[in-house]
Amino acid sequence: MTELFGVNRVEGGAWALVTIAVLMVLTGRLVPRRTYNWRQAFHTSEEVRRMESNQVEDLLAVAEVGGRILKALPRPDEAAERCATAMQWIKRILGLGRRRAGMRASEAAVERTQQARREVEERQSIVASAMAPWWRAREENHLRERIEAAFRGAPQ
Repeated sequence: MTELFGVNRVEGGAWALVTIAVLMVLTGRLVPRRTYNWRQAFHTSEEVRRMESNQVEDLLAVAEVGGRILKALPRPDEAAERCATAMQWIKRILGLGRRRAGMRASEAAVERTQQARREVEERQSIVASAMAPWWRAREENHLRERIEAAFRGAPQ
């Protein structure tokens, strides 16, 4: 492997190396990095384009099936008429729209509960002002007990 393109590398010197480099560039064995990167990018983009083309073909097939399904569905005016008729029958069967005795009783219980809550909220400030002295006294007693326990050396 001492010869390359018929030139002995050892005997040729610097001019032989330059000549070999030029011959490698001309034959395509030595390419600049920019060219190599461009080629690599080109091949990558071609691969991506082929993948996209395959995906588009698959999507077209799915869209074709979807179009056939939509054509097979009934027209909106026919479907709306059938749906309205069906809903009327369901309401008749279930008795919707009529209030029954149990519903009236539960609604009355909810109303009474809501009224009681409103009354309690209205009286809350009166109760708080009436209970304030009792709360203060309880707090004072608690504080007194803690002070006495501290003097006795009991744990708190």
